[in-house]
Amino acid sequence: MDTIMLLVQNIVAYKSLKGKYRTTIAKNYSQFKNEIDKEIIIFWGNSLGKKMVYCLNNSDFDSIVKNAQKYEKSAMKRIFFKRPFYTFRGIAKFLCGKIYRVILCPKKFWRFIAVEAPDGTGKTTFINSLVTELRKYYVSDEGRFCIHHFRPLILPNLGAVGEKAGVMKQDTDFTKPHRAKPAGILSSFIRMTYYWIDYILGIPYLLRKEAQAEKYTIFDRYIFDFVVDPKRARISLPYWIRKLFARMVIQPQIVFVLNTEPNVIYKRKQELELDEIKRQLDEFKKIESICPNVVYIDAGQSVDTMTAQAIDIIFDKYLFTI
Repeated sequence: MDTIMLLVQNIVAYKSLKGKYRTTIAKNYSQFKNEIDKEIIIFWGNSLGKKMVYCLNNSDFDSIVKNAQKYEKSAMKRIFFKRPFYTFRGIAKFLCGKIYRVILCPKKFWRFIAVEAPDGTGKTTFINSLVTELRKYYVSDEGRFCIHHFRPLILPNLGAVGEKAGVMKQDTDFTKPHRAKPAGILSSFIRMTYYWIDYILGIPYLLRKEAQAEKYTIFDRYIFDFVVDPKRARISLPYWIRKLFARMVIQPQIVFVLNTEPNVIYKRKQELELDEIKRQLDEFKKIESICPNVVYIDAGQSVDTMTAQAIDIIFDKYLFTI
């Protein structure tokens, strides 16, 4: 039955069959060939069922995927004619649920996470490990986890806008976060407002779009960076103004802040001076005053331990809706 469910879920619903599922199906089929063949014939009928049995006998999974549309239509027809009222009710319930997600998209459907830390703390490694581990809990993980960097990017980078307009050349040297001089007060306010509008427009759009497909929205850095490290964006505004802007956007449901000893971070990556790393670590401890959903994780631990801690927190948050 494990094999049948993998075939139905992936072929009928997702039109794909990942390598790990092919391996599981092939292993099970070698042990329970007769039982699996019988269930396939019952589910897909004599003609189409025998075609799938033939493909399984030859481990020809590509042909099964290629004909996924036929398997889907056949399955839908057979189920409808066998239990029409039950099928119609299920389709209606599914469509109503989709409309509810598309039009209203309440917070209960969100999976909104942000990860913050100074450069060199291991954010990227942590996020990759977290996504890899979360994928194990879903039958279909294709596109389940949408990772965004810093901003929604509904609005383009100001440097790109300036370069396109021919008034400046975009600086793409990201090895030195504080390479550029801060802008003036008025220019900083305009920049901050521009990026804030990107969050105001972009975050609801992303959450609505990604929640419809039950996806996780994960940000590698968030608007809090304007508060903690304004030099990166060339912003020279008072702390309280930057903090006000950060408060006036949708807040993540979980904000993982990675922290460890400044010397450990500095040894990993020398993009920032040691004093600047210390300062940022202190500032990250204050973002609880902006967003109450902050969770601190010791980045001095192994990435597996960090990931396990994060998984527990995520499941505690979304346990009854995943």
